[in-house]
Amino acid sequence: MKLFPLFYLLFVAGAMYAQDTLSGVVNTYAAVQELNFCEGKIILGPASGSFVSGQQVLLIQMEGAEIDQSNSASFGNILQVHHAGHFEENEILGVNADTVWLRYTLLHEYEPGGAVQLVGFPQADEMLYLDSVVCLPWNGAFGGVLALQNTGTTSLLSQLSVDGAGFGDAVPHEVVSNCTWLTQANNYYYAATNWRGAPKGQGIAKFVEGKEHGRGPQANGGGGGNDHNSGGGGGAHAAQGGRGGRQTPSSTFGCYGNYPGLGGRALPLSPTRLFMGGEGGNGHVDDNNAGSPGARGGGILLLLTDTLFSNGFGLSANGLAPPQAAGDGAGGGGAGGSIYLSATTIVGNCTLSATGGKGGDVTNPNDRCFGPGGGGSGGRIIAPANANISTLVAGGEAGQNTTSAAPCSGLSNGAEAGQTGLVEVLFQLPGSEEAYTETQIIAQPQSISICQGDTAHFQFLVQGNFLHYQWQVYENATWEDLPNDTSASLTLLPGSPGLTNLRCLVSSPCSASLISDEVLLTTQEAPHAAFSIQDQGAGLFQFLNNSLNATTYSWHFGDGNTAAAANPLHQYQVYGSFSVTLIATNGCGADTAVGNVNFVPAPMAAFSLSPAEGCEPLTVFFENNSTGDSLALEWYFPGGNPSASTAPNPVVTYAQAGSFDARLIVHNAFGNDTLLQTAAVLVHPVPMADFSYTADSLTVLFQNQSQGALSYLWEFGDGSSNTGENPQHAYPAPGVYEVTLTVSNGPCGATVAQSIYLAPTAAEESAWPGLRIAPNPGPGLFRLSLGPPSSSQPIKIQVFDLLGQAILFTTTTGSEATLDLSEQPPGMYLLVLSQAGQQMQLRLLIGR
Repeated sequence: MKLFPLFYLLFVAGAMYAQDTLSGVVNTYAAVQELNFCEGKIILGPASGSFVSGQQVLLIQMEGAEIDQSNSASFGNILQVHHAGHFEENEILGVNADTVWLRYTLLHEYEPGGAVQLVGFPQADEMLYLDSVVCLPWNGAFGGVLALQNTGTTSLLSQLSVDGAGFGDAVPHEVVSNCTWLTQANNYYYAATNWRGAPKGQGIAKFVEGKEHGRGPQANGGGGGNDHNSGGGGGAHAAQGGRGGRQTPSSTFGCYGNYPGLGGRALPLSPTRLFMGGEGGNGHVDDNNAGSPGARGGGILLLLTDTLFSNGFGLSANGLAPPQAAGDGAGGGGAGGSIYLSATTIVGNCTLSATGGKGGDVTNPNDRCFGPGGGGSGGRIIAPANANISTLVAGGEAGQNTTSAAPCSGLSNGAEAGQTGLVEVLFQLPGSEEAYTETQIIAQPQSISICQGDTAHFQFLVQGNFLHYQWQVYENATWEDLPNDTSASLTLLPGSPGLTNLRCLVSSPCSASLISDEVLLTTQEAPHAAFSIQDQGAGLFQFLNNSLNATTYSWHFGDGNTAAAANPLHQYQVYGSFSVTLIATNGCGADTAVGNVNFVPAPMAAFSLSPAEGCEPLTVFFENNSTGDSLALEWYFPGGNPSASTAPNPVVTYAQAGSFDARLIVHNAFGNDTLLQTAAVLVHPVPMADFSYTADSLTVLFQNQSQGALSYLWEFGDGSSNTGENPQHAYPAPGVYEVTLTVSNGPCGATVAQSIYLAPTAAEESAWPGLRIAPNPGPGLFRLSLGPPSSSQPIKIQVFDLLGQAILFTTTTGSEATLDLSEQPPGMYLLVLSQAGQQMQLRLLIGR
């Protein structure tokens, strides 16, 4: 907030006092006819006084809103506020007749056609007494605003009021009504010459030619009552005004007034706008001005002081109530205005009031009900949070009929109260501190170089007003806008490294556009260290630098030696493993890479295996016996599983017979070596043993059917043997003999065994003492009675089929046994009993 000495007061021009009492009208007012936004130049129209250089002023637009003009319930809705209500503080730089130049740039554009006024804003820094201070009421061109500022102490000696100083003219409008009981005057607007509608109340939207009357509200001005004798709607501000009341005639065939004026619309409030209270709509009048017009709304009151002594007084911007109507429709109440109080200290209780005016009452006869006016809405209070402040923003009550008549639906007959206004926390009074200056470049931006991840800062400084900065980047062969970079400073966090061309375009509605010098942003990437190593042999190593973005290098070879070349060649003098470090640097920092060098003797391959020969499948164990450090192994085993390996001591299986090579390759940093053992593994096939035989009584001819065999050993089961390939053998007696054939091809062998049966003749079957078999033949279940035992040794019981195959074997030490052959097919079988060297054969017959 800019504070200036009190240069000019209407009632005491050019005087300054350490202590003063103000009264009457203290503000100067002038309508603004023309305004040059870029120059701060104002052409004044009708005024209440003159202005001087250095004077503090308030610029405010009172009207200019755009409303819905349709013949519907939407009539009067605010479509665009435009610049209505915009206001700001400023200072006069110079005056020449009716031309005023402002010192500071404007925050808003203004529309002189929207009733813009310039208000002298007195400033003081003293002990100031306010006694009966008032403002000029709004006259359609200026007035309605009371504004004072004092950096000292302000003391109230009376109420500080702008009650009824807002929108309105309070002029009644009488028509000659031609209504009948069939008349439906239900339009939302009528021309001023039409008897069907009363005038609308004033508000922030100018009247529309041909639509000045009727029940639709005029933005925050209340709607006028429609024929016949209905009430006007209440004015509005921070909230909606109340609807007017209906008129009900004394007879069925009288003129009805069922379409009263609607309440004014609530205004959109913000810290950049101040509004006066809307005027109430007129009641419909057709009898010697028996009705009443709408009442005026409250004005705008601004008081800024360091300390306020209330002395029991307060500040008010109340809407007014219409006078009581002698008959016909009554007008709507005016809406509360605006109070802006800024005080650091408040002494004594101070009431701030911006209430709506009561709707107009009406005198009615006993048999008729006229239309009362709707109440005006509460206004807006902006003040600091202070315990000594109390606020009143109630809406005005609905008007009433004075007599409770039968046609009335309640005394208000449909009239409504205005809604409650709004109390807000104090905000800064808007005003610019930027003086009007000539547009020119002060400082050009400069090219810079940064590291990736750092932030780039550019500054382009231009002197001038209403400047808009747009930084641009050159991409795709054109200049493209950078989003959100619209200030004199550009802060940029580049992405990829490289070069970026930038510039700034400065535009203003008040001057030609300017373009800055083009600047170059160089973004350098941090270094990335990397290298590879080539072994030249005998301890000589070539180091290949693969670093990126580096300008200098520092090598540390791990043996105490260093180098600064990009790709050094280094000779190691002793064997060992060495850690090599490369430090790569540039202007954005350093990075390190580490590698390893192994300088060791060349390797020598050697291995052993066991066993080297065997039968298939053969598992061989290989053992690495190579010499050298840091060895890498490669084994190859053709014909083996696995066929290759890198294990230190692999195990390999050879599934097939044959002769197989084995090879080992060893590697380290100084070379490699290979050892190949041909025919390292010899795998022999395993022979297959098999035979058949033919018997002639006790003489048996054996036929060898083995494969891959070179030698044979026959064991005939009677204690004798033979090495022939197809021997013939005579057995001493009938019976069952286990014959075994073992074959060999050298290291590998195989064995097969068969039981052969040499059946006795009938004469050869000898009796077993006490033996009885029942039943025989039988179905397969045989019971043996063996008689008394002849020995303590167990009796072996065997049963063979006619092919010599054993199908049952058991032993017993008792004299009874049961043989279960029920699962065998019918036919002849041989029962053999053996005990202590004795043997007996007996035929068993299974029949069904």
